[in-house]
Amino acid sequence: MQRTCRARLFGGETLANFIFWGYQFFIVMAALSYVMGFSQGQEYAEPEWHLDLFLTGYLARDSTNYPALLGRNQGNGTFVWQPWLIPDRLRLGPILEAKAFVAEMTLEAPALVPRLKETEHVTVVVPTIGVAADFRMNSVISLFLEASGLSVGHPGYVVDAETGVRVTVNRFLSVAGGYRFFEIHGEERRSFAHLRLSGPFVGASVRF
Repeated sequence: MQRTCRARLFGGETLANFIFWGYQFFIVMAALSYVMGFSQGQEYAEPEWHLDLFLTGYLARDSTNYPALLGRNQGNGTFVWQPWLIPDRLRLGPILEAKAFVAEMTLEAPALVPRLKETEHVTVVVPTIGVAADFRMNSVISLFLEASGLSVGHPGYVVDAETGVRVTVNRFLSVAGGYRFFEIHGEERRSFAHLRLSGPFVGASVRF
């Protein structure tokens, strides 16, 4: 970072030497522990826990100079056609979506002199196609699965999938919860961007 920005990090030569020689000490101690037969890994060599703790302290100290923020907003336009495959039980059909992504990425290095803060905005609209399924267990509870994506060859791809349980409160209101996976990748010449998000979700829908 300091070479790219041609600016010195906070702490000057003292802090730079402290971090540099601390890394060298860790490398030497890890190599000696391997030679002496000390390793906590079962499939491959891995330093003992006290060396891991030592390295974590250095990484934590060094990483505080470069906080980064990523904000993502997403909007979908969706068309779903789900005819009954099994009457009153299973619906299955294609799903066509137009996904719009607005991402804001910020890199900040407050310890640099002068202080560095760069922000970039990226807007992408991607059409995807996939499949949607609903399995109705009873009049209140149903299981759902949606998976869609698009590959544009080597430059990139997008994958969006979710599964969960939907509870119909009444004919106007339903609530849902489950797990979602989202991944988008893009390349252009020597530059690339890759984002993967996954985790549980809850939501509600209102019909009129």
